[in-house]
Amino acid sequence: PKAIEGLNEDQMIEIAQRCFFTIAELMNQKKQTIMSLFKEVIYKKSIEGEEVELISPLDFLSGLRQLGIDDLQTLDYTCLIKVLAINDEEKHIRVNDLIQILEDYGITEQDSTEKGLLEEQKFEELDKVSMVLMLALTDYLIKAKIPLYDLFGDVIYKQPVQVDDKQLHVDLINSAQFFDVLKGIGINTEEKEHENLKLFLCLDPSYPDKLLVKKIKRAIEEFAINEELRAFAQQCYQELVDREQLEEEPDGKMESDPRANLGAEKMEGKDKVASSDDKPGDQC
Repeated sequence: PKAIEGLNEDQMIEIAQRCFFTIAELMNQKKQTIMSLFKEVIYKKSIEGEEVELISPLDFLSGLRQLGIDDLQTLDYTCLIKVLAINDEEKHIRVNDLIQILEDYGITEQDSTEKGLLEEQKFEELDKVSMVLMLALTDYLIKAKIPLYDLFGDVIYKQPVQVDDKQLHVDLINSAQFFDVLKGIGINTEEKEHENLKLFLCLDPSYPDKLLVKKIKRAIEEFAINEELRAFAQQCYQELVDREQLEEEPDGKMESDPRANLGAEKMEGKDKVASSDDKPGDQC
């Protein structure tokens, strides 16, 4: 389309992100979710053997008008569809894709069945290493200004899960790949995987190697805004550093410790930790 001639992919994404911010703001004001806004126009279609829920471009535009977005520019609409559409030929929008994107802007879609998978996370169950790993991951995302799905996108996969009498398709990450990604950004321990954190983030204790993305996301949101939790994680870090110093060998070398190399930028006091004034919603 002429509207996007001369724009590269990054520019189109930036325009779409501004639109998503406005959409999320209005949805919050009007207490709407994707399902409540588009429930009358969502339809199902089989794509590559999987039945998916879709919204047509015209119905999507109509939903935006219901929110109060009457003056959407052609360029903005074109960039939105370019980002959201299944492909260049099939312009229709996957409902799950739209839900995932808007979750990064604070719009959560959760029914009573799904809540069964997301029992209240008890952070007191985290040991010191897990506390510091989660704080380091949270601060990395805030500093880099990227959403969780951008960091782990290549290793996230969907799997059907039976909850009561309903089947849900949930986003999962294999635990080994989760810790590989952490290692890749400089957040790691000498352990291949930290068992305590796996059990905290897993779909179910019976499946400790399947980490539920929504649990990871919820934990990150809590570490980003909960000052008491952040302070305790910083205290855990300092205690682990002190322990390393006590275990220092006479020749000046440290004994092996699973906390070694925790973060490429080791947190040394609060000045190494991202300000909690930065919110996950700022990560476009």
